[in-house]
Amino acid sequence: MKDQCNRLLDALQNGPLTTGEIRTRLGIGMPATRVFELKRAGYRIESEMVKVPNRFGQSSRVARYTLIDTPAEQERKAA
Repeated sequence: MKDQCNRLLDALQNGPLTTGEIRTRLGIGMPATRVFELKRAGYRIESEMVKVPNRFGQSSRVARYTLIDTPAEQERKAA
């Protein structure tokens, strides 16, 4: 798995993150692509659109990602 995916996965294990938080805190320029790659690898990640203030103080909608479970957790539940 790519370094950015690993970084994002580690961060999501501590709680939900918005696209802006992923960009600024983790230095990941294309959060949606990394989330897609994690989903393709079997991680269950949910996204919801939330309103946050932008740098001009206006309301903006962004995705907030939440890690639901990992492939290992899914396998354990299925057994």
